[in-house]
Amino acid sequence: SPNAHDRTKCPYAQPYDYVTLQTRDEIAAAVRANPQSLWLIGNEMDRRDWPGGGQDEMVPEVYARAYRDMYQLVKGIDPKARVAIGGVIQATPLRLEYLTRVWDSYKSLYGTNMPVDVWNVHNFILQEKLNDYGAGIPPGIQASEGVSYPNDALSHINRQIFDQQIRAFRAWMKARGEQNKPLIVSEYGVLYSHVAELNVAATVRDFMLWSFDYFLNTKDCSLGYVADECRLVQRWAWYSLDDPGTEFNRYGSLFNFSTLQITTTGVGYRDYSLSRMGQLRYGAWW
Repeated sequence: SPNAHDRTKCPYAQPYDYVTLQTRDEIAAAVRANPQSLWLIGNEMDRRDWPGGGQDEMVPEVYARAYRDMYQLVKGIDPKARVAIGGVIQATPLRLEYLTRVWDSYKSLYGTNMPVDVWNVHNFILQEKLNDYGAGIPPGIQASEGVSYPNDALSHINRQIFDQQIRAFRAWMKARGEQNKPLIVSEYGVLYSHVAELNVAATVRDFMLWSFDYFLNTKDCSLGYVADECRLVQRWAWYSLDDPGTEFNRYGSLFNFSTLQITTTGVGYRDYSLSRMGQLRYGAWW
């Protein structure tokens, strides 16, 4: 529907409910076929739909219900499976407000803390404005604008902001007694391409390689995961291996979607991985 993103013309169902792309039987079959796996429940449920697309938009109170349903389904089949929340786009105050409402709703509905084996976040640096490009405003949150970033072309890959967001998420975890849990960054990278300074292969590659060093080496025992030498992050995934879309930065992909040829960013990824194979194996362990 052309109005699917418009909550005035296409409001949420009352009472709130949700649907899954797969049936419960299909999800159960996937769990049985992949024992002891890590399952991420949803993806960017804090992202409102946009004209022509969307992620897993849910108001916080609905996500709390959906998470419990999927958690119980997965654990009922495979008690040794691990379950993580879906990744919110970035650990900004608005997104952490969204997660706080999820956490509090779960406790209110079920009388216990939300059972999470592995915490998960994305770490993009995107503007937050209602009905505009970027991360938008989370569903259920009443705001027209969120975090403000420095007014320069490279804010999207600002290393200080990158670190601040990871620490903010870890601080949110700690405040809820969840510090001694793994944290994964299941998606991050360079999306913007509307400024010339970001459309440089070396700029994208250098940011990616810096981020690998950051994840491997950044430790803080006041926030990090003690079982992993107090590292803040235990696993991460660069966006992306490939992407057929043309709206994102063309240097972000590791392979060309059409030709399957490795890109300069992909070469940097490969060479870094090979040079730090032992350290990467350890850093990814929990």
